[in-house]
Amino acid sequence: MSITIAELKNRDKDSYRLIDIRDAIEISHGAVPDAVMVSAEDIETSSEVDKDKLLVFVL
Repeated sequence: MSITIAELKNRDKDSYRLIDIRDAIEISHGAVPDAVMVSAEDIETSSEVDKDKLLVFVL
């Protein structure tokens, strides 16, 4: 499933979690406000990933 920025803006911020899985070099070119940085390897075990919410990944 994909979601546009416009669709995301129409959602309640408490209903989703932004997860940025880009590497440090990519993030240095621009961070996404409100996104939590989690490596792809740590997705399953990270306490930052709230599985009760819609997870929106920044790739």
